[in-house]
Amino acid sequence: MRKPRFEYWINGDRLHCDANESLSYLEDARLKVLADIDEN
Repeated sequence: MRKPRFEYWINGDRLHCDANESLSYLEDARLKVLADIDEN
């Protein structure tokens, strides 16, 4: 069974996060993406 995998693009860099990694890191990445969108 495959683990869920999340993917984020931040400043052109693709970041992969496994579901068992820190959720706070995922939140930080999501907030950074939203912040980048708001700035433009």
